[in-house]
Amino acid sequence: MNQNQHELVKQTNTIKVPSNWAVLTTTQAKALGKQLASMKNPDAATKAKMAAAIQAQVTAQIKANPALASKSQELAKAAQAKLQAQVIQDAIKQVKATVK
Repeated sequence: MNQNQHELVKQTNTIKVPSNWAVLTTTQAKALGKQLASMKNPDAATKAKMAAAIQAQVTAQIKANPALASKSQELAKAAQAKLQAQVIQDAIKQVKATVK
């Protein structure tokens, strides 16, 4: 009748990760954490470079659509968030390439 005595023989779990999530090993996650922690306090040159990139994006958006001139603060926040996301994505790519 029941060969397994009502005991579980095998179970398989499949986890589907959304395409916008990064899949990292534990070693890669630790390395990414260290890398992002070191980036938390950028030096003055890095801050100036980031501020210039944000200002350039805001200026380009205002030049493309002058009606946005009154929303420069919102544009700057959006540009900053986009830049931060890009920095994190670059860090993830770098960790994936270097840490196995």
